[in-house]
Amino acid sequence: MKKMNFLIGLIVALMFAGSMFAFSPDEILGLQIWLDANDLEGTLNDGDPVGTWYNKGEHVNDAVQGTEANRPIFYTDVGFPVVRFDGTNDFLNIDSDSALDMTAFSIIAVLKVNDVGSNIQVITSKEGTGANPWNDRNWWLSVNGNPATSGAPAHRLWFRTSSGGAQANGVNLYSQEAKADSQFFIAMVTFDTGVEATLFVDNNPDMTTTTVNTPDTGQPLIRIGSQGNIARFLNGDIAEFLIYDSALDGQDRDELYGYLYMKYFESAQPVELSAFTATVIANNYVQLSWTTETETNLLGYNVHRSRENDLSTAYKINLLLIDGAGNSSQQQIYTFIDEDVEMSTLYYYWLEAIDLDITTSFHGPISIQTWYGEDPETPPDTDYQTRLIGAYPNPFNPGTNIRFELDRPATINVLIYNILGQLVRSISESFEAGESTIYWDGQDNNGNPCQSGVFFYRFIASIGYQQYDKMILLK
Repeated sequence: MKKMNFLIGLIVALMFAGSMFAFSPDEILGLQIWLDANDLEGTLNDGDPVGTWYNKGEHVNDAVQGTEANRPIFYTDVGFPVVRFDGTNDFLNIDSDSALDMTAFSIIAVLKVNDVGSNIQVITSKEGTGANPWNDRNWWLSVNGNPATSGAPAHRLWFRTSSGGAQANGVNLYSQEAKADSQFFIAMVTFDTGVEATLFVDNNPDMTTTTVNTPDTGQPLIRIGSQGNIARFLNGDIAEFLIYDSALDGQDRDELYGYLYMKYFESAQPVELSAFTATVIANNYVQLSWTTETETNLLGYNVHRSRENDLSTAYKINLLLIDGAGNSSQQQIYTFIDEDVEMSTLYYYWLEAIDLDITTSFHGPISIQTWYGEDPETPPDTDYQTRLIGAYPNPFNPGTNIRFELDRPATINVLIYNILGQLVRSISESFEAGESTIYWDGQDNNGNPCQSGVFFYRFIASIGYQQYDKMILLK
């Protein structure tokens, strides 16, 4: 009965929580083409040619290249998987057939372009219907390096369509923002016949034209990396490529951009932290302990302390850098003792991880209240109340701190449930009075990473207090 009541509570909470779930591009209706280079990892090695790039969209056909000399190459040397086009003769074809309606559509690509120079490099194009279908193209999206030929500024994203068999009747958009060579960005075009067409660079609406003509029907072929047999091949990398059969609205665009940004542009952390705790020990010293599951190119750690919950007021308290494990996929456990503390004082601690290239990232804060005297049973004279403050950051990736306050010492149990009401993680720790945190690393009780989604957690204090709240894991 208690479990059923809690599940009912989850349902009620969900009714008030809104619809903020983990996002996937196929949640937006009309995703026809979805090519993700991550799907090639495991089946291809670095340097392997890409003969087939599998389509996860509703459209049945993959992106293929039957001629080995014209196949782009799979690489992971930029920090994530990409399909690399050589700028000479690489391209992929998607047989689009007549079922793919292009009167309204959106094209999205995560890419970088190299050595634009004075060339026009085509990211993607669709055949036209004229005597030379690749000259009379239905549409193309390119990076322009030849303003004398195109009339568009150099090194800008450029989108054109044909209508009534002539490009002069179609859309001609170019971005105001120039993109540097070899710089990854997100290109997006939305097109809605009779309404408008808009070109986006990193989700910024860069250029818009209204009341656009119906594009030509075109032939059943979409090409990636080239305009066709004309020497306008792409020299660059594509990490992800999507086409929807509608012009995405603002909410859909924002969700899609957020998904792509988090996936490709959010800085990777050198440390995967699974625990970070503070405890008052003998002599009223504070012992900090932290556990890492993985470390990547890690130089070491610094510990920062403040009497305020504000990192800008904290200062480093370790004299020497605490050595890290460098590169490790094994669990590492660290301990640091802060001896320079005062009685009956609330302290906040942050852990600074320093990469080999001196890039830093901070974890925390956690907080601890030192004893009022030498007797740990004597409660400090504070105005704390027992309450759940909430999880921060939220949404989070990979972990979050569940913050709370206690008016006296207590044992805390945190039970974390997925959206189905299934228990995925339980955490139990004892704390003194004051503001404290419990860290959840986004893993279940078996140490497996949880999937993106909404999670509800039940906060139970042994002094007769309990509350629940929600948090969102967004990968």
